[in-house]
Amino acid sequence: MVMPAVCILDDVLWWQDLLRAGDWQVLALEEGAYDRSDCADLGHWFKDVLLPRLQGDWRDARLFMINANLKFLPTAHRQLRHGIELLQHIRLTRQLPRALREAHVVLYSFESEAALRGHDCRNLIIYSPGVTLPRLPEGMKQLADPDCWKRWIEQPADLNAPNLAGFFRFSLEPTWGRLYAHRYRNRAGVAKFVEEFAGDLVPQDHSVLTQYREDELSDLTWKRLRFTMPRLDRRGKPARARVEKFRQQTRGHRFLFIDDEHARGWYLGFYAGWTGRLPLSEGGCVPDVVQCLSSPSEALELITRSVEALNQALQRWRDACRSLAEAITAEDADRKLAAIQNRNLAQKEALRAFPYSLVLLDLRLEPALDENRIPEELSGWQVLQSIKQSFPQVPVILFTASEKALNAETARRLGADGYWLKGVSSGEKLRQMIEACLNKASLRRDWIRLRLIREMPQLRCRHWKQREAGFSELWLDEADPRSLQAKRLLEHSYWLLWDDSSGEAPRPGREPSWRLVISNLGVIQEIRWQAVKKWGPLPQPEREIHGLRIRAVHAGRSTDPDWKGLVSLFRHTVDDLIEGPGQALDVFLAGLGVAL
Repeated sequence: MVMPAVCILDDVLWWQDLLRAGDWQVLALEEGAYDRSDCADLGHWFKDVLLPRLQGDWRDARLFMINANLKFLPTAHRQLRHGIELLQHIRLTRQLPRALREAHVVLYSFESEAALRGHDCRNLIIYSPGVTLPRLPEGMKQLADPDCWKRWIEQPADLNAPNLAGFFRFSLEPTWGRLYAHRYRNRAGVAKFVEEFAGDLVPQDHSVLTQYREDELSDLTWKRLRFTMPRLDRRGKPARARVEKFRQQTRGHRFLFIDDEHARGWYLGFYAGWTGRLPLSEGGCVPDVVQCLSSPSEALELITRSVEALNQALQRWRDACRSLAEAITAEDADRKLAAIQNRNLAQKEALRAFPYSLVLLDLRLEPALDENRIPEELSGWQVLQSIKQSFPQVPVILFTASEKALNAETARRLGADGYWLKGVSSGEKLRQMIEACLNKASLRRDWIRLRLIREMPQLRCRHWKQREAGFSELWLDEADPRSLQAKRLLEHSYWLLWDDSSGEAPRPGREPSWRLVISNLGVIQEIRWQAVKKWGPLPQPEREIHGLRIRAVHAGRSTDPDWKGLVSLFRHTVDDLIEGPGQALDVFLAGLGVAL
């Protein structure tokens, strides 16, 4: 009869000879294995010395006998109780066969159970099922008894036991768990993210992934976290069809990436997953696609410069609008053309002031300082508030590795458009967030044009003259109540469309936003086209706005208009106010032989 293999781990070699019994197959390390000065700590010793044997000839072992006070180096201290740490490595290393991980462990020592446990909750593993604690010298009789060996082999651990995770606590203080979780999500979490978000491009031998695999085998903290928090597990590479569809949507967009640890590998994953190609260098950014910032001061400085550029463009627009009005009054064609060109240039400058479709923002940009701050005072929140105050049209996705961060609902209340937790949230969830945000980002140009309308000193409208059977121009000063009402309703409609861009159904009891948008556009239409009795001869978009406004009053008469159709009518209204009641800007310039 072939007896099961017994693995003995003890640097006291003469002690190993006392534990050999009968025909049992006893596995033990050679003398030099416990003198590896090239191993920085026990985790690396486990990975380099013990793990290869456990994955090889020792994979059939069904009983471990471990000296709780063994030393993997002659200079190590027995009070460190490295045998207990080895027990945890065996239980938590997923690369080992399941039967080997669940094998019974006999943990012997001259110390008492209370001394072995000490004040370290990480040593609670000694009380877990599948562990026996004989104290020497009294327990020597058990250790040398083959009948005890047989009984122990029949009492393996169960890794699926619901209470087993409690034996892998970090500390009695919950803050330690948060600290370790934050470390995992920023270091090991990046490899999980790279694989899930850009695994189709980043090769397995990339330094980010190879370093993760090394740490996964040697770092006991990460092993405990993955065992106690299964949601940290990787979910595999994305499907090719899915990522190709996603990258088609992101093509042509730029995003701003603000993270103090972007060079650790987060930038690699974002860039590759976003563009479909690897960056030329791991640490460098490609400003035409991604701009990376590391600190709140850099981010706030960029926002300040962008606000200054926007204000200059708006002032140039305002001056050009005045010049255009004067040129029209004076019937000066040359001055009119120059004013139109200046308006067009100012509009482009306003769009370039903050040219990002999306901002990805880490909450903890100053880890040392943020550790002692309440969530609402984290450095990332300050940057978020600055962005939303100056450029509310740009969506922001917050991401963090901190357990101290708030929940997604609170993040949205404070202005965020998405909330992604490092190491926990999946790469697919981030793709879905980005797609929803890019729908909002499609309105970025519209917000700039609203700012331009806000700066216009006069709005030009039309007034139907029944006697002349035609329209005359009507100028509304910026202080005119009708002008103020039109600008206010336009901005209200914009934010309704912004909120509705996700395609979610309205909350129960809330009026569908399309009715509010059409109602607003209908009121603005009456300001733009005054005293009109018959809408049939007007352009098709004007007739559509008028018809939808009637439908909005009679709920349920027909199907609701889609979001893109509403955006098209909104843009028609904005363009008409900006270009004025005469020819459209592009038609006017085309007639003069000038290209936009």
